[in-house]
Amino acid sequence: MSNAETLLLLADHQAALAKARTIGQAPLPLQGLNAPIANEIDKWFRRIWDNIEQLVIETFKGARERAEVLRDEVMVIWSQAQQELAGRVEELRTRVMNAIDSYLRGIVESALARITATVVVGGATLVMTSVSVQHSVKVSTSLKTALDGLLTFVAEGSLAVTASYGKG
Repeated sequence: MSNAETLLLLADHQAALAKARTIGQAPLPLQGLNAPIANEIDKWFRRIWDNIEQLVIETFKGARERAEVLRDEVMVIWSQAQQELAGRVEELRTRVMNAIDSYLRGIVESALARITATVVVGGATLVMTSVSVQHSVKVSTSLKTALDGLLTFVAEGSLAVTASYGKG
């Protein structure tokens, strides 16, 4: 039996982040000049998500201190959003948390997509017999806790996808 692990690339993170950015986006109306007028939730989401994307990329590149500054900037923006949105802040929080969840699912899917069904070792073809996914990320209803969990997840490579191969 042989085991293989997969690596995640910056492109995997960027693709998962881009997909997560679309969570909760309302389709543009096809009327009038078709000039999009972003609602307040969209505006605040974009401001927050821009920083979260940079936070993930900086963390992936090893710039943890810069990522922590970005996390703090997200929290300042979050505080401003809470004041401006008042009763609608829960809608924004839900959208941000759903986007973080989408990003994490996208990363797991990227890692799984790298696993091949067969490998050839020394001329012998081995078939996949099992796949194991292990990850650790602390996500809660608190945005700061979720961001700290995201930082740790990316910085420590807290995702392992292992495939086992054997003779068919």
